[in-house]
Amino acid sequence: MTFKEDVSLVTWDYVVMAAILAFPVLVSVGYAFRDKNKLTRSEYLLGGQRMNLVPVAMSLFVTFQ
Repeated sequence: MTFKEDVSLVTWDYVVMAAILAFPVLVSVGYAFRDKNKLTRSEYLLGGQRMNLVPVAMSLFVTFQ
């Protein structure tokens, strides 16, 4: 079994990657603008739930690493 040495990305690969990266950004920006006057920074990060900020911040940090 031999592998192709020349692997190139096509346009659809870039479109899919852009959509995967853009979707969470659009959701968070929409959420931020919708409730920007009602929420504090902690409430925004916690999604309005009652949870300690430290585990949420650690989860976000590890996710983006």
